[in-house]
Amino acid sequence: MLMFLFAVIELDNEKDRTFMERIYIEYRGIMYYQAYKILNNDSDAEDVISDCWITFCRHLPKLRQLDGKSSDDLKRYIARSVQNASINLKKKNIRKKEIFSDEYDVLIASAETSEQTAEEQMVEKIGIDDLKEALRSMPRQYYQALQMKYTDEMDDEQIAALLGISKSSVRAYVGTGRRLARKMLTERRDDDA
Repeated sequence: MLMFLFAVIELDNEKDRTFMERIYIEYRGIMYYQAYKILNNDSDAEDVISDCWITFCRHLPKLRQLDGKSSDDLKRYIARSVQNASINLKKKNIRKKEIFSDEYDVLIASAETSEQTAEEQMVEKIGIDDLKEALRSMPRQYYQALQMKYTDEMDDEQIAALLGISKSSVRAYVGTGRRLARKMLTERRDDDA
């Protein structure tokens, strides 16, 4: 709901704000139902709805055109937009889980045969100094997100509130930060070899 309010506040005139408020009241339930049906996660469903509202505000003339034809056209457009955004997020989450799962499974398997934890083995393998240097050299927003997530053990909602960004942005920052760190460490390891 917060993203909806921000998106509506950014609209230039009162007619547009009133129109979007009416659309919100009429279709919010349908949007949530469509997103939750695909994602089975309240937080992800809310993120998809927020992203869709921002998109709808940018495509206001299209919404007005569909609203003028028939309410069914607008309803189908909104439902289809939410479905597509939900499917895209679900695919993205599956890809992330597969990539992370493969790497983590290797670490867990080796940790089970050792007295060290997976994290300790990873740090030992990479080298703590290399890891620190990689983290310090990345852009500040990624470093902050990683630090809050893994060092401070905050959840996405807490990080989002502190940084003033959405939960989906937090997840994007953490994912990008991990990819950057992995890339930097791989390049460093290749240079040393």
